Amino acid sequence: MQLKQSLTAAITRLTAEQVPSPRMNAELLLMFTLDCGRAYFFAHPERELTADEIARYDHALAQRSSGVPAQYITGHQQFWGMNLIVTPAVLIPRPETEHLIEAVLDLVGRAPLRQAQGKL
Repeated sequence: MQLKQSLTAAITRLTAEQVPSPRMNAELLLMFTLDCGRAYFFAHPERELTADEIARYDHALAQRSSGVPAQYITGHQQFWGMNLIVTPAVLIPRPETEHLIEAVLDLVGRAPLRQAQGKL
């Protein structure tokens, strides 16, 4: 099966199984399976997947369809500019947590200024 066909079929499958963000999940799992970037899909849509690649992709899609978070399938999560290794024993960092860190750093960064202003 060609890469483009495989991706299209995966999006259809994840949509039918009501997986949130089916295109994003299908692409993420295909990038994981092929160890490539997203641009590779567009540059090589006619590339034939090997039987092993198809089997690994199908397994990843089945896991995602059963509710396993993509981060646990791939073993990675981007967080605050870092690539973290995650397993089911680890809580997956949420985007909201990045906002929390930024807010805390903003407050901590201004704390000395507030103290200096209070002494004036």
